[in-house]
Amino acid sequence: QRTEATTTYPKTSIAPYFEIDPISKEKIEVGEIHSYSFSTPGKTSTCWSNWLGALNWYHRFGENHRLHTSAGYSQFSYKRKFHGEQESSRTIAIQDKPDSIPHASKEVTDLTIRSIIHNLTLKSDYQVSLRESNILNAGIEFEYITSDPRRHIKSRRDEFEDWSIWDHPEILVDMRDVHRTMYTDSLVGKVNQMFNGNLYISDNVKYGPFEAIMGARLASYSVKKKTYLSFEPRISASLLLDRNSSVKASVSRMSQGERLLTSTSLVSPSDIWIGITDSIPPMKSMTYSVSLNHQFPFNIELSVEGYYKTINHLTDYKEGSDFSRAGQNWENMIALGNGKSYGVEAMLQRMVGNTTGWVTYTWSKAISTFDRTGQIINNGKPFYSPTDRRNKLAINLNQRIDFNRFPGNHFDISGVFSYATGRKITIPDHLTYAGMLAMADHTAVDPGFSSFLNHLFNVPQTYLETIVMPAESFDVYMRYEGYSGKNNLQLHSEMRLDVSLSMTLRHLIGQSTITIGATNILNRKNISDVFIGSDKEGNLIVKGICNFPIMPTLSYTYSF
Repeated sequence: QRTEATTTYPKTSIAPYFEIDPISKEKIEVGEIHSYSFSTPGKTSTCWSNWLGALNWYHRFGENHRLHTSAGYSQFSYKRKFHGEQESSRTIAIQDKPDSIPHASKEVTDLTIRSIIHNLTLKSDYQVSLRESNILNAGIEFEYITSDPRRHIKSRRDEFEDWSIWDHPEILVDMRDVHRTMYTDSLVGKVNQMFNGNLYISDNVKYGPFEAIMGARLASYSVKKKTYLSFEPRISASLLLDRNSSVKASVSRMSQGERLLTSTSLVSPSDIWIGITDSIPPMKSMTYSVSLNHQFPFNIELSVEGYYKTINHLTDYKEGSDFSRAGQNWENMIALGNGKSYGVEAMLQRMVGNTTGWVTYTWSKAISTFDRTGQIINNGKPFYSPTDRRNKLAINLNQRIDFNRFPGNHFDISGVFSYATGRKITIPDHLTYAGMLAMADHTAVDPGFSSFLNHLFNVPQTYLETIVMPAESFDVYMRYEGYSGKNNLQLHSEMRLDVSLSMTLRHLIGQSTITIGATNILNRKNISDVFIGSDKEGNLIVKGICNFPIMPTLSYTYSF
């Protein structure tokens, strides 16, 4: 990727004392500035990892009592690095001088964004069967979570100017043969600690064709000097209509302390995990759903479900904010809002036999609104969330081939196909022209820059009047990129096909499974990152990067 940042100012709209002509081979005329700038191809790397481990202890007290205690640890790490270099050169021709004043600069920037989250969990669940149609569950859970989002920017900028040819020592005497070096080393971010405690109870009751699960959870989230409490009732009920059909409905209230903060910046997209703080409360949601299920012959089951969900305390970056910007902490960039999502999901599955699999299709919408004072996004109007993927299709098929002469040994051939509507991002989609121009001898002059030229070159100038020029006069002079709305561009749809072949062999002790396969075997170039580039004619276009082309896979599992 090579980006050439060049601009040409026409003589008809700017005073004839200078023009910008990138890398011109023509002779430099008096009063002209010739300049160019370019960026070397930037290097971006992204890596992530997951570590997890758990210990489980099961114990039965007689036939009706069971205790399950578990302790676990997990760590998620995400890191994105960017290295870029930019150089520029400018030459100013002085009146009556055969030489010129060169100005050159070079800037090297290294940006690192990382997000690490650690999670320690201790949970104990007690179950008792009061009778065959009534099972009671109760438990307690503790979590200690640390999130560590950091952004580190290091840059060096070297500038050089040679004013040795200037013969007016009373002016700009300190700028002769100037070499400046400026350094930036900015580290932003801090470790956030959160302690969660949960108490819950649920009762599973069956009465004839009717079954219900009723429960509640009391959740607490503690950070520094503040504790948030959340009472979360929930109920799920199903009714068997006949031997093969049933209807289900559920209502639940939930809360969550951690959330993923996603940047849709085209310059440096990033995902960081953050937790609650004294000013950012947990997210809370209410979910309502209804589903219809039917069992067909050959063990084929169809279910259709509709849902509606509301969310409070959604988080997003404030307009103009981004974790890659220097001098800010992520907590000061956050806006709080509300959201809602709804949709319909259909699933057709067969889970019994040598030929198994499922097909799912989901149609859904996800809408966010940020209209709080000081935290307004998209002028307070609703907009589609990045998670709004209108259509999703997934097909999973698995065929098992048994070895009749060797019971327990078998082949498995699997294929998974997925399709999803492209996600939404924010890009500039219109241009705004604005500003004030001065007229001098019927030639448009930029007052700010012309005063600098007058002082530098001692050129007399008379300003006759100041007028507001029409938009077309600013085509290459004062042009600003604008946005029609948040998440105003939908990327191309994503499609993927994964295949695998497994062979399972039984041993004297245990069994082995060897699996070979390929991810994205069609080598579909699904877009992972997006940036603004240019075509051969210099027009700005949106370009995408595919991080996951076709990749082979190999695994071995030993079970005993």
